[in-house]
Amino acid sequence: MKRVLNYILLVTFFIAASSAYSNENSTSIEKRWYVPDYVKAQFAGNIGFISVGAGYNLLSNLIQVEILYGYVPSSIGGSTIHTLAQKNSILIYDLKTTNYIIIPYAGFTTNLEMGGNSDGFFSEKYGDGYYKTNAIHFTFFIGGKIYHQLSYKSNFKGLDIFAEIGTVDMYLWYVINSKNVELSEIFSLALGFNLYI
Repeated sequence: MKRVLNYILLVTFFIAASSAYSNENSTSIEKRWYVPDYVKAQFAGNIGFISVGAGYNLLSNLIQVEILYGYVPSSIGGSTIHTLAQKNSILIYDLKTTNYIIIPYAGFTTNLEMGGNSDGFFSEKYGDGYYKTNAIHFTFFIGGKIYHQLSYKSNFKGLDIFAEIGTVDMYLWYVINSKNVELSEIFSLALGFNLYI
């Protein structure tokens, strides 16, 4: 729980630093490289029950790169799970309407389970090939977001809400190698929002 609080404090610091930047005269101060372009909150999606983090827009907003902390309480996961994820999204297209921008996207995430529930290395007490390490996983997803630019009087540039469907590398392996797992069983839904600074 202490890790969760520390991470929330870190995200709060990023928001406060970015808000302070926004209130300055933009012609006299330049945005620092480490200040994120947005902060994110996500529900589910193979990162955690809830995850929070910060992200950066790259290549003229074509790619979004994020660092996220995910948390699953023991009441939901059977044991407490902490994850650190590096998420990458490629924005496929911008459909502009009067007040909103609709953006489909696709991407992948690298997840590291940090709570001690998984093995990151092969144990010497088992023979070669006895089991696979399970602390690091890759997820693959497609999704869509609706972006709305906020008023120029706001400290924030915009807000989007998103939904995405994704799966984990091991689930794909099970579908390919097992007749007991159906393709329809391996996908999960993620919901969340990005607040642009």
